Amino acid sequence: MQPHQLIAALMHAQQLRTNALAASMRKPALQPSIHRFLAGQVKEPARSTAEPLAAFFNIPVEALYNPVEATRIAKQRGLSVVDWPPKQARARTSKDAAGRSAKVAAIIKMMQELSPNEAAAIAEHFAGPSGESRKRDPQAA
Repeated sequence: MQPHQLIAALMHAQQLRTNALAASMRKPALQPSIHRFLAGQVKEPARSTAEPLAAFFNIPVEALYNPVEATRIAKQRGLSVVDWPPKQARARTSKDAAGRSAKVAAIIKMMQELSPNEAAAIAEHFAGPSGESRKRDPQAA
């Protein structure tokens, strides 16, 4: 078992996601580093990430750098390789993307149905005095 797979299995056993893990460790700033390690974007975590992870899961730091040690810990705890990210997270992300796509399609359809005067009024609203587009202040609306 690879070290990142050990952490994924330990997280799965405790039903933790990266943000909940980092919060439980009282180190929310580590969430991106944990995510990159689990995703395989970094082969070995920095010591500043590995030590708190090892302490939280009560495993030797060496298990985060050595596949043989990671496998030994996994066998000792009865863990097996799990998918990461969890399938529910992938499904939720796909569903969210589909929902956004439907909203975008609806907006495009509404924009295509605008009269020329309505389209001009919207363009004028978002254009500056010289006709350049301006950043819209969400508080101003």
